[in-house]
Amino acid sequence: MKINIALIVFLFSGILVAQQPNLVWTAVFDGPMSGNGVDFFQDMVVDNDGNSYLICGTKGPASVYDFNITTVKINPDGVVQWSNTYDGGGTNSGDYPRDILFDQNGFIISIGKLRDNGIIVIKYNLDGQVQWTYISPSTDDQAYSATVDNAGNIYIAGISRPLQNQSHHDAMIIKLNSDGSQEFRNFYRFYFSPGNTYRSYITQLIWDNFNDLIAVGTFARSGGNHFSNFVAKYNSSGSEIWRTLLANDSLYSQASYLNASVCVDENNNIYAAGCGVHGAYIDYSNYSVSQINNSTGQVSWFNKLYAGNNGSNYVKSILVDKNGLVYLSGISRLIGQNWGQVIIQFNSTTGDTIKSKFISNIGYVALNQTPNSYYTYNDMIIDNQNNIYFASPFFELQRQLRKFNQNLDTLFTMEIPGAFLGTNANFIWIDRHQTTILKNEDGIINFGASGISAAPAGDTLDCLAAKLTENTSSVVNTSSENIMNYNLEQNYPNPFNPSTTIQFSIPEQSFIKLEVFNALGEKVSTLVSENLNAGIYKYDWDAVNLPSGVYLYRLQTAAFSTSKKMILLR
Repeated sequence: MKINIALIVFLFSGILVAQQPNLVWTAVFDGPMSGNGVDFFQDMVVDNDGNSYLICGTKGPASVYDFNITTVKINPDGVVQWSNTYDGGGTNSGDYPRDILFDQNGFIISIGKLRDNGIIVIKYNLDGQVQWTYISPSTDDQAYSATVDNAGNIYIAGISRPLQNQSHHDAMIIKLNSDGSQEFRNFYRFYFSPGNTYRSYITQLIWDNFNDLIAVGTFARSGGNHFSNFVAKYNSSGSEIWRTLLANDSLYSQASYLNASVCVDENNNIYAAGCGVHGAYIDYSNYSVSQINNSTGQVSWFNKLYAGNNGSNYVKSILVDKNGLVYLSGISRLIGQNWGQVIIQFNSTTGDTIKSKFISNIGYVALNQTPNSYYTYNDMIIDNQNNIYFASPFFELQRQLRKFNQNLDTLFTMEIPGAFLGTNANFIWIDRHQTTILKNEDGIINFGASGISAAPAGDTLDCLAAKLTENTSSVVNTSSENIMNYNLEQNYPNPFNPSTTIQFSIPEQSFIKLEVFNALGEKVSTLVSENLNAGIYKYDWDAVNLPSGVYLYRLQTAAFSTSKKMILLR
């Protein structure tokens, strides 16, 4: 095992000029009690047709603590199609959303925690009709992560007490069959000499490339005064294959019990991130990152990073790109500095720290607020070109979307209109100001967060979704002469092998989609998906990876749609 103690040095890299994404639309969902002041976004998924599904906490009729679990569908044009709210009952119910997933048929799985009961799982069809509802048997059950297998079975991970009124809380995995019936509800307790655990939490559950479950979490010992991280591997029946405790001598995690994340690379190596303390400074948390052998559970390398004696750090996520670079995101406070968002880059082979990026959050200072370490607000994804997309609060707690290259150079920074954390004292305590970024291969970015309501109540909070597109196409503007009509020309040459040119005209600024479909009606490529000014355009398309056959290409705007056939002949 390699242990690498490193001091974080946050660099402010130069900014490279890059075109910002086009904002297609923003949609704000106000809960059933419109203008109540408190609805918050938790998570989002997007289907292959571009429909967005949000899971939100929406205000109930009782006190400020009264929330319900609401699932919302927004179509590709940004219009709310339906919403469905679950109220767990009671005058002070405090029901909270946790996760949202798709099953193998594209149905929606919404997961939450009921104040007066356990975990709630609701399966909706595409029209928002409830297919079944599951409520776990214990009020002590808490869900922190969930995943679905190819058969539609649902795995929910978190914490509970195996026996009522006992002091121990164990890590827990519940498996539901696709019809909502419970297959198992297993408990896992982690020990650390010289004493046993007081609490064990699974904070994230994912699949590896062998269709086994990888869990990461924290466990507490000595009456819960010290936390350490663990990684464990389970099969689909819930049987444990191995477990690894990520502790380094006397370095235990003093940070939030939800601060742990895990990912798996293409070679099935496991990377885990958590928090710990260093030396005698037990009041301050620091990052730890490990690589674990998937077959044996042995730690290949371990890197603990600290920001000085008065630094505090909380993990949000860990990801690995196709080039073997590992990225950790979280929040940090350096000595004498404000709270801020951080991205740290590691070498996946050695575990060495390569570089880091620190983004100061001025908004926390304005509120005199310390971020709740349970929920660290940012989100991070990596696309197929190994670019990093990152969302974070910034000045006056506005949301910003940022794009970085592998050198952590800033490619663009964009404020999302209406995306806001809020300053209302009635909801700042919620600390569930989550952000979700999703991006597909066509350059469409979906963004979810809490946002400012249009309601007359003023400082109110609602659920916000946004759709953006990046200019990733090679479409060329050949003329800006006065165009009177929309037009799609026949491609040339036709038949072709393997490339051809498609030309089209638009009379006004429009959001354009130019797509190619095979003879079965399946989309094989999106050539253009962006806002274009009036003019004549051409696109040179290379079909080198497609078989011979008849293809349909379609030009579509909000006001116009037409298609033509072309033949690929090899």
